[in-house]
Amino acid sequence: MLNDTLNILISEKYIGSSKRVNRTYYLDLFMEAQNILFIKHKIDFDNIKDVHFVQRAFSIEFIKPLHLNDKVIIKSSISKLGSSSFVLKQEITNNNVITTTAQTVYVSINDLGDKILLPDNIRAQLSE
Repeated sequence: MLNDTLNILISEKYIGSSKRVNRTYYLDLFMEAQNILFIKHKIDFDNIKDVHFVQRAFSIEFIKPLHLNDKVIIKSSISKLGSSSFVLKQEITNNNVITTTAQTVYVSINDLGDKILLPDNIRAQLSE
C-alpha cells in the first residue's frame, strides 16, 4: 500500500515555549507530511464530485521530545483500506529512534454526511 518518507529539519516554526516541539506543532508536522504525500502521489480529495473525506479520528503517541535543528524523518503509510475508510499511520524518527507515532482515520462521506464507498480511483491510488 501507499507509503512515503519526508525529511524535515525542525525549525523555529515548530518550537513552543518549552524550547521543544510541543503537542500542537506535532499535528502540524504530521499534517504537512500527509499533504506532501497526497500531492506527491497526485491524490486530490478535494475535486471528487459528491464525495468528501473527513478525519474521523487522530491519535498521537509522544515517545521522545524533538528540539530545534533536529533532522527528522516522517514515515507515512496506509495501514488499512476499508470499504469506506482508510487508516494512515505515521512515525517520526530522529537518528533512527522513533520519537512520535500517529494514526489518522479518514472516512468518505456524501453531502448528507453519510458514509459511502471509497471511489475506485482513490482506492487504486491508496493501494499503490
